[in-house]
Amino acid sequence: MAVAGRKKSKEKKVSEKANLACAARLRSIRAEEQITQSEAADIIGIGQRAYSAYETGRCSISVENLGKLAEYFDVSMDYLSGASPIKKPFSGYPDEYKNGWKKTGRTSSARA
Repeated sequence: MAVAGRKKSKEKKVSEKANLACAARLRSIRAEEQITQSEAADIIGIGQRAYSAYETGRCSISVENLGKLAEYFDVSMDYLSGASPIKKPFSGYPDEYKNGWKKTGRTSSARA
């Protein structure tokens, strides 16, 4: 049981560290682009207080909102999340995700 507890604690620390890296990158790029938190929040359709929570690391940003900001700032999601130091342009969503769900080729009908 103690080993499982240490593993969860370590995972939580890694998650918190990644969240703080993303928060720092969000603050940095927003400052570079000279836009307010309210303007950044409007880009992704949330309130300024919710956006502020992303920049302080109190709240994790969703992949969807990270993608919207990456597209707006023309950087990769990896860069914006803090996972990469390279500011490569946003390459768009893969075609299979553009309609909201990955196409799996499965149907909703019952198995025969």
